[in-house]
Amino acid sequence: MDIKLKPLSSHYPHYRRVKEIVLEEAYRRIDLPVSERIELFYRNMDIQFDNFKKKIRPKEYSKVRLFRSKYHSCTSAVPGRVKDCGWKCIPKPPGPLIPYNIKVAGDNKGTKSKNGTVCLKMTVAGKGKNKGTISATFKYPPYGKHIRIGGIRMINPYFRTMKSLFEFDTTTLKNEIMNNETVLKEVQKLIHTDNKLNKRF
Repeated sequence: MDIKLKPLSSHYPHYRRVKEIVLEEAYRRIDLPVSERIELFYRNMDIQFDNFKKKIRPKEYSKVRLFRSKYHSCTSAVPGRVKDCGWKCIPKPPGPLIPYNIKVAGDNKGTKSKNGTVCLKMTVAGKGKNKGTISATFKYPPYGKHIRIGGIRMINPYFRTMKSLFEFDTTTLKNEIMNNETVLKEVQKLIHTDNKLNKRF
């Protein structure tokens, strides 16, 4: 059963509530000039988005599992020779996913994996039929500058790719939550409220 990536839009309601809480905290800081309260609001929101980029979204990507399989068969009615039916492949799903846990149920005349595509070869010797199914689970590669393979620490070749995914998702989230008229109106309201208070004294 597939475990798909949590849609980015599912985070929107939560971060809208976070924005309201952070903005309310800025309102309460009457000990600070309005410019510093506005700065405090944006700085605290940046902390929230940075946490999303470095912890929350990477964890969601790490949970993704896509199961794929491909059936292959080879039939020959001619005795005394080997019939080669070639390869059938599981195409790599979109995105920087990598296959693991590759298995073959039934006849296996050879497997190969290249650039995320997993293939099964099928042949039959003499008169008869061979058949098999190749399966693989796809997941996103590990995140981090270094990984361990066979106990050896090495540079993660997927680090930049995964980092760019998290940065793109975070920018999209931030634009949705922050770059809209509602936020601008709330900040203007903060300035207006501060100006009204200043006129009383």
